[in-house]
Amino acid sequence: MNKRTPKIYREEFMLPKLANRETTQNWLKDGAKSVEALAADMVEERIGNYKLPELADFQEKILEKYIPQEWNAD
Repeated sequence: MNKRTPKIYREEFMLPKLANRETTQNWLKDGAKSVEALAADMVEERIGNYKLPELADFQEKILEKYIPQEWNAD
């Protein structure tokens, strides 16, 4: 093996978060979640942790023309 490979392995090699690399026995023991269920959990987590970005005053003024007041999140 090239000496450089172990150094860059952790940075360059990507394991997909939805890929299950467990044995079938461990997967079943952990609840046997499907890829769809794992993806749904990830989406819910991202939506739950989302923070609206701060807008500059000029951006808010531009948006006021197009977004009805009743849609305002405040």
